[in-house]
Amino acid sequence: MVSCCKRATTTSGLRWRTTAPSSLITCSGGTAGTDTRGDGLVVISGSGETPVALHLARLAVGFGADLLAVTTRADSTLARLASAVIEVPTAGTGQFGGSLFEQSALLLLDAVVLDLTGSQSDAYALMHARHANLQ
Repeated sequence: MVSCCKRATTTSGLRWRTTAPSSLITCSGGTAGTDTRGDGLVVISGSGETPVALHLARLAVGFGADLLAVTTRADSTLARLASAVIEVPTAGTGQFGGSLFEQSALLLLDAVVLDLTGSQSDAYALMHARHANLQ
């Protein structure tokens, strides 16, 4: 089960939207480069308190990007910074550490990317050009 909540409306031209039938939150719009206004950043942190993830999230938000948080905790620091949150509940797992969250987030986001890019022949090139411009 994945619960999604829209937390804010963006003013940058970027639109977080829900896609049927899965009700997953996605983002579109923006431009490539180091100016992140109009861009969206997806940050994945089970606890929502991971220092590196929070640092990059604050950096991106400070530059004007919209933030999508994927976390197990909708009440976390990361979730409070985000424009939108996908909560992936993993309580009660017998797996070590955050393994169930990491596996669930991987499958969930891979499905979202495949759904969004399935009809685009140049999807890989477009994603590669926009990948990790905060590092």
